[in-house]
Parts: sequence; C-alpha cells; structure tokens
Amino acid sequence: MYFPGLEGVVVKETKICHIDLENSKIYYRGYDLEELAERSTFEETAYLLWHGNLPRRSELEEFRRSLAQHRIPPSHVKDLLLKAPRAAEPIDVLRTAVSAMAFGEDLRDKSPQVELARGLKITGAMPYIVAAFDRSRRGLGPAEPAEAGSHAEFFLWALRGERPTPREARALDVMLIIYAEHSMNNSAFTAVTVASTLADMYAAVTAAIASLKGPLHGGANVDASLMLEEVGEAKNV
Repeated sequence: MYFPGLEGVVVKETKICHIDLENSKIYYRGYDLEELAERSTFEETAYLLWHGNLPRRSELEEFRRSLAQHRIPPSHVKDLLLKAPRAAEPIDVLRTAVSAMAFGEDLRDKSPQVELARGLKITGAMPYIVAAFDRSRRGLGPAEPAEAGSHAEFFLWALRGERPTPREARALDVMLIIYAEHSMNNSAFTAVTVASTLADMYAAVTAAIASLKGPLHGGANVDASLMLEEVGEAKNV
C-alpha cells in the first residue's frame, strides 16, 4: 500500500516525549515541560531525556563534567571552522563540523555506552562550533572560556567573548530546555533511520542536522529571525 508522506503510518513508539495537542502540553519522560523550564537546567533535562530518569546530585555533577570536558572540539575541527567561508550558512558549517568530529576515531565499536559517549562529545562541542564560526565570520578569533559553568553560560561566553549575566545565561538555559525534544519530528526520524543501518552517532546526527535545515523544519526559524530583525522594536509591530 502507498502512504504519501507516511501519513497514518506508525514509524516508532516513544516514551521520551509526549505532545498533548488537546491540552497544549508537552511532556519529557512524563514531566511537564513548563515545570522543567521553570525548575530544571539544560544539563538535568538532557540527562532525563537520555537516561529516562532525573539524575541524583552525583550523577548530574558527573554529567556536567563530561559535557564540559568536550567543549573544545579536536584541532582539525577548529581549523575547519577558521577556514570555512564567511558567507557559509551556519547550519552547513555545524553539519560539516559534526561529521568531521568522526575523523581519526575508531567507529567500529557501536555499543550503547560508546555511542552515548559520542553523543556527549557532540553535545559538548556544539556551542563552541556555532560560536567560533560566528566569531570567525565577524573577523574575531575563537573564545575559549575556561571558567564557564553551565552549558548555556559557556555558549554565550564563547559567542560574545565575555561572561554573560546570570539572567542571560538562565534565559538561554530555558530556551535549550524547550528546544531539547519534540518527539518524532523530521530530524529525529532522519537520525533514527540512519542509526537503524548501524551507522555511528556522528553519521546519525549529521543527517539530522541536514534534515533540520529545510524551511519546512528548523529552517523556518531563519525566516522568523529575519522578520524579527526587520521589525526591530516592539513599537513597529
């Protein structure tokens, strides 16, 4: 039978995220997203999504340390960011940088614990990748803040070259929580499809980022941000 766009086809069941359209609610592993955004952190939420339960204090600290250890990507990835054309689309650079992270690594081991470690490497390095390229195309060198605490604080510090205020870091932290999961959307479906071939984590995430670029998916955010820049101030609405 033919199902255009896979309409009506159940691809996979998931307990990670539930979108309750009737009540306009989203749940991560059974937890209300609004409550997580109010009380949690990105690191704690990421642990919840990956492991299925909220971490104990010791588990959360270890998770934070693991992410922080991988904030600076390998030297060949840093070189790629510096040499990328300034006119390149940031998402294209991100996709290519994540793919390049696989260089020099033995990818034959695809055990769950190894793939989880690769996920930590990718997640930890993404703020630097995005920030370093943005700075490069503005004619600035990369910023590598060693004292940054949270994932969000590091992102803003690496982007702007100065420590953000606690309020700024918290605002980004909340945004990261809200954007962390959205069930079986196109990019998640793409990642699952690639992973189902027993490809490695780098390949699956690279494919997911490529899917995210489309204007019918994450690319719509680009149009929205351009519109906001055009509007400028609230009085112009």
